[in-house]
Amino acid sequence: RDVANKKLANATRARANTLLNGLKNNLIYENDQIGQLKQDVTNMIDALNNSVILYSELDGLCNDFSVVITYAKEQGASAALIASAEELLADTRLGWKDASIEDEDIPTIEDNIRNMIDALNTSVTLYKQLAEAINTLEETINEAQNEPLVQNLLSNAVSLLNTAKEQCANASLDNVGTKAKVDEVNAMTEQLKNAIDVLYFYVEPLKYHVLSLEEKTVEVIGCDPNFSGDLVIPETVTYNGTTYTVTKIAARAFLSCTMIITIHVGENVQYIEDS
Repeated sequence: RDVANKKLANATRARANTLLNGLKNNLIYENDQIGQLKQDVTNMIDALNNSVILYSELDGLCNDFSVVITYAKEQGASAALIASAEELLADTRLGWKDASIEDEDIPTIEDNIRNMIDALNTSVTLYKQLAEAINTLEETINEAQNEPLVQNLLSNAVSLLNTAKEQCANASLDNVGTKAKVDEVNAMTEQLKNAIDVLYFYVEPLKYHVLSLEEKTVEVIGCDPNFSGDLVIPETVTYNGTTYTVTKIAARAFLSCTMIITIHVGENVQYIEDS
């Protein structure tokens, strides 16, 4: 009677009714049977109360699961993972509603739900990381647009960027695929940044930009703002064991160098850009 209006497993309720009806229909027992019958009744009462608790806990977990699914949708988690989560939630709620879930199956179902919650939260985190990686790669691509020496790598980066953007927008990657894509995009960003970085170097007091790796030519793009006196633009400059010919002075190369008295331009400089 105490659990008559409470949600619990039909199978447990049926076993309890069977035991109760059997006791009512046969009230003549031997003394040595009474002890076992009392234990059977006690065990069944415990089973009924335990079933109520299990169903209540499962209901609460389903509510939490629903909240996580909604959050995952809002944050753009894996579409396939969300679909699997929604199917698991629907099946569990249906089984809860018609009380068809056996008590002994509830712990496994709860473990499956918790694992799915973890997977959804992981997917949200990974897709955020992918979005950040995409933004960083896009910024690096923009920086590389005017670098002719990295155009082949730039083409590969743009192709990867477009693919990653589409996959992120469609949430088409599972957690393993998303992690792999994050790593791939970050690796491309690092590779592109390194390719750009090697084109710039500083040999006191001048800053240089590589114009051609094959011809080993550079331009002067700046100088130390603390430099004062007579500035010499050398004919060649050596950096990391490579000697480059200085063939150009970029526009505004000395804009921040306000203490220069004179500039002596090396004979290899062929072009000086207008400021």
